Amino acid sequence: MAVRIVTLSIDKVQTFLFDTISEHTQKSQMNSGTLQNIISSSRIISEDLFRMIGVEGNDGFFSGMVKEILLKCSGVCIFSTDLEERQIKESLRKIFEFYYREYDGKLFIKYLCFETEVASDTDKLQVIRKCKKRLKSKSCLNEVIRENRQIIFEPQYSADKRVWTDEKKYPMFEETINKLYSKVLTDNERYFRIAIIKADLDGMGQLFEGINSFEQYKRISEILSKYICLDSLAATTEAFKKTDDDFKLYPLYIAGDDILFAVPASYIVTGVNLCKVILREINDELEIEADYEEKFTISMSIGIEFTINREPIRYYYERVQRQLECAKITDSEGLKSMQPHIRICMNQYVFFDCIDKDAKPQSWSHFIHDLKILKSAESEGFKVHHFMYGLLSKITDPAVREHKLKYSNAVFYHLIPSYFESKSKLGEGELLLIDLLLKQVVEKKREKFGYKIL
Repeated sequence: MAVRIVTLSIDKVQTFLFDTISEHTQKSQMNSGTLQNIISSSRIISEDLFRMIGVEGNDGFFSGMVKEILLKCSGVCIFSTDLEERQIKESLRKIFEFYYREYDGKLFIKYLCFETEVASDTDKLQVIRKCKKRLKSKSCLNEVIRENRQIIFEPQYSADKRVWTDEKKYPMFEETINKLYSKVLTDNERYFRIAIIKADLDGMGQLFEGINSFEQYKRISEILSKYICLDSLAATTEAFKKTDDDFKLYPLYIAGDDILFAVPASYIVTGVNLCKVILREINDELEIEADYEEKFTISMSIGIEFTINREPIRYYYERVQRQLECAKITDSEGLKSMQPHIRICMNQYVFFDCIDKDAKPQSWSHFIHDLKILKSAESEGFKVHHFMYGLLSKITDPAVREHKLKYSNAVFYHLIPSYFESKSKLGEGELLLIDLLLKQVVEKKREKFGYKIL
């Protein structure tokens, strides 16, 4: 039976969410965006779009005219209708105009409409794939621009944005980024370090390409929408806070397959663990969904960037994106057969971790172990910051770096123990720290000399 398929997709989603939390910071050079703005923006991408279309509620342009919803996920909606093409096109242009004018061109609706035969679930699955492919094509974008050229090329003037009127309360989140202040880090609540964490799901395209059932495609889309959303981040954050009252999180945005949030710098491990929990929950449900012949799993890439609470988001957003991209392009032969796994990038250095705690390699676990050694030495009175900055100052000196002998001498003289003879916990902490650093500069070889200096 021939029906008309209607597809809508919100384009420039990340740009819109980014602008929402940064537009108030350009003059003051500090982050003062409120949690209310972030929540409202996330809702606009999902619930508000569905209500506007009419697949939710009773006031949308297609309310009562939707025959079947084929796909409904963050920022995308595909459905069938018996309406005439003229009526469909008119409603689509009105939806486009509303979002384009209301949000100053920051939200761009791409859409398409075509007629096709849909007689089985196989046909429905083919329709979804056809819609996704056509939405990405230049011809779709060109057609939307052509039909709305008068609106698009008019000057757009800033106006007060609509605020979501049915807000949920999220007491587990901090209201502003400045509320991430922790006395454990510093006594200066006006100027302190935070960690920006951006996570992105990997293998999404490969996952959907391997699905041959419409119902399964739809359910998996619903699973991803269930966990990559503000409510899921809120529930996971609340669970973490029950075990650690000092844990604080400020959401920046969560949409599509991206998660971006800020935590105190001392909570980077907890922040990564939070992402791992979300990934594990997704894969647990995907495992239930898969049959005996196939296995659905996805992995995750995470970028981490450190900044101060007063730095404008436009600066550290670009940096954390670079860290994420570095994690994505880095691969390991040993990880290809290990699903799911996580790649975590800090300062362009990528750590690997697996959901299965017994899997190898475990370099992220080694990093956590190293952090514990640093913390232990610090708690015993060892001046870790002074020691590490002193070493950094020596090995970054151009006069030292250019000569291998000077470089090695600088490292090894710096690593001579100061408390070796004290036989105290302070001395033990120092030796453990020195051992940790020596492992970074020597490589064990199966040769008669035993070790090789890197």
